Amino acid sequence: MQADTRAQGGVGSGAPEGVSGQNPEQGHRPVEYHIAYCAYGATGEGETLFVAVSGTQEHAMSAFKSNVPEYWKDHMTLDVIGDESSAATRSITCWIPQAALDLIAGCPPGTNFYFAIMHCNLS
Repeated sequence: MQADTRAQGGVGSGAPEGVSGQNPEQGHRPVEYHIAYCAYGATGEGETLFVAVSGTQEHAMSAFKSNVPEYWKDHMTLDVIGDESSAATRSITCWIPQAALDLIAGCPPGTNFYFAIMHCNLS
């Protein structure tokens, strides 16, 4: 499964597995995936993840801030998905659908984004 591979660190190649990293609208220049996220967990409240991905850092940050409650805006982490990503960022990339990354790669940087809120409470 692709998500399993990426969760184990397959993202280190600069682009998630299966994404060409090419943007046909930009003359096949490599695509950078920028991520803005916040993960929160509390006993009895479960785990919540807010994540936004785009082709530019500014657009990922804007997508994140326009979609999360005010309190979480100050807890945002920004990173680039790739070889230099933090371990936390690499663990979150397994939750990003391949179709969203393909859409971002196929459009000019900063013209679209993926945003999701994921919540799990096992109590």
